[in-house]
Amino acid sequence: MAMDFDAYLWHSPLIREVSVRRTGDTNNLIAATCWTVPGSSTAEIAAELERIWLQDLSYRHFEAHMITADERAVRLDAVTQIAPDDFYVTAAIVAETARPTTGGATR
Repeated sequence: MAMDFDAYLWHSPLIREVSVRRTGDTNNLIAATCWTVPGSSTAEIAAELERIWLQDLSYRHFEAHMITADERAVRLDAVTQIAPDDFYVTAAIVAETARPTTGGATR
């Protein structure tokens, strides 16, 4: 499923960079961080993450999610289950509005 997160997040016109990893933590099995295109509003980013989650990533049997935001990022925390008494996935997607700068030499 981590590959699905990577693919569907990259397809968004509001996202310009994506990093997805499996954590091994049952409370957050998949962690995705992405950086948005400049000028995207928090409301647009939240709506886009929710659309991707509901339309492309969550299983049909069960899903629950929560979105939080501040001036630097939008975060979607979610859980989904494929069938009763079957496997589930927990995930967090964090969409950063600005890529952090690294301390390096500039030209």
